[in-house]
Amino acid sequence: MTTEKLAQIRREEQTNATNVVGAHCIFLGEPDGMLQSTLALRKELVRLIRQYKPNVVVCGDPAFYHSDTYINHPDHRAVAQVALEAVFPCADSPLIFPELVVDGYEPHKVNYVYISFGRREANCYIDISETIDTKLTALKEHKSQMQDWDPEERMRQWTAETGKKVGFKYAEAYHRITLKEIEEETAPEAETPGDEAQHRGAQEG
Repeated sequence: MTTEKLAQIRREEQTNATNVVGAHCIFLGEPDGMLQSTLALRKELVRLIRQYKPNVVVCGDPAFYHSDTYINHPDHRAVAQVALEAVFPCADSPLIFPELVVDGYEPHKVNYVYISFGRREANCYIDISETIDTKLTALKEHKSQMQDWDPEERMRQWTAETGKKVGFKYAEAYHRITLKEIEEETAPEAETPGDEAQHRGAQEG
């Protein structure tokens, strides 16, 4: 195995996974294990944010954390950091990377950032009860990482435990940062069933 061959395998698997959910990949070609939060990468993400104008950006947690058997990957920390730096203050400021404005990429302010896979306290829960089968199908496309392991039982267990906190069958938890409110009926999180969950959703909306 070489790094070039592995990168090609992972790109193909990611493309297959995003085809399952109807998404589209843009690969930036950063080296595995050596990704850094550089100004050049931040500028590239700012350009993409201004080009596609997303309401929501999802990223990991830039914090360093570990357990008795685990250390979070430095690439994951770096890409989370550069994503957050691109979202704020860079993406919506015409004075940062002004050459992008000259090239036609007008500033854009993201409404929400959803931080996942970290140690921050969750303040937003997404109902994935109707989409978990699609999630699992997409996840299984990462064959080089799954190998002989079937993630279905573990994923259903994890997402069911998360869902119990707010009355969903299956859910994902995020720490949501609100940079610019949008109308509640178009907010990106699903409606929550039950009085307690509805109250929680109103507080977080």
